[in-house]
Amino acid sequence: QQFYEQQGDDVRLVRACLHHGIVLYGQQRYGEAFRLLKRAEELADDLNDLALNYELYAVMGDINDNANNYPLTLDYYHRSLRAAEQLGNQEWTVRQLNNLATTFDAMNNTDSLKAYIDRCRPLQDSVQGPIRATMLTNMGSYYLHQNDLDKAKEYLLLSQQTTYLDKTIKLLGDIAALEGKWPQACDYWFQTLQSGDYAIRIDAYRKLIHHYDSLAEYDRMASHLSQRLN
Repeated sequence: QQFYEQQGDDVRLVRACLHHGIVLYGQQRYGEAFRLLKRAEELADDLNDLALNYELYAVMGDINDNANNYPLTLDYYHRSLRAAEQLGNQEWTVRQLNNLATTFDAMNNTDSLKAYIDRCRPLQDSVQGPIRATMLTNMGSYYLHQNDLDKAKEYLLLSQQTTYLDKTIKLLGDIAALEGKWPQACDYWFQTLQSGDYAIRIDAYRKLIHHYDSLAEYDRMASHLSQRLN
C-alpha cells in the first residue's frame, strides 16, 4: 500500500487498500478496516475500473449486510450488480442478484425477493456451486413464504445436492416443523447452531428452545441449548 502510494499508482493502491481492509475486517479491527475501505471507494470513483468496482462494492455490501444495515447493503449490491452487468460477466451478475434477493428475503419483502429470483432464472444454467445453490435456496424460500411446501422443498433439496448452505438446512428444518416432523426439524436446526450467519443461528436457537419449552423438556433444553447460548 505504501509503495503504490509513493509510486502514484492509484489502480494498484485501491486494490491494496481494499485487500488490506478485508484483512483488518477479518481481524475484527473494524474502525481501521472501514477507513481503508472508504478510502478505496473514494479513489475508485476516479478510475472507472468496472472489475474493481464490482469487487469493492460487493465487499462493502457484505460488510453492511453483516451489520444489518439494509439500505446501505442494497445500495452497494446494486452498484456491484451494475458493474457486473456492464462487464457482461454472468457469474458475477447472478451472484449480486442472489445477494439482493437474500437481503430482501431477510427484510421479509417477498415481492422484491421474487423480482430478483425472476431475473436469476434465465441465467441459472450459467452458474454452479455456491452461487447456484444460493439461487435455488432463495427460490425455495420464496415458495415457503407462499406456503407451497412441496415446491419449496423441491428447490431446497436441489440446493442441498449442489453444496451445503446453512440457510438451506435451516429452511428445511422450518418445513419439517410445518409438516409435524419434529425430530427431523430439530436435527436440521441443530446443524445450523454454529452458523456464521447470526440471524440463522439465533432463529435456530429460538425455534429449538420454543419446541423443547412446549414439550416441557426443560432439562434437555438446558443441557443442549442454554449453556451454548450467549
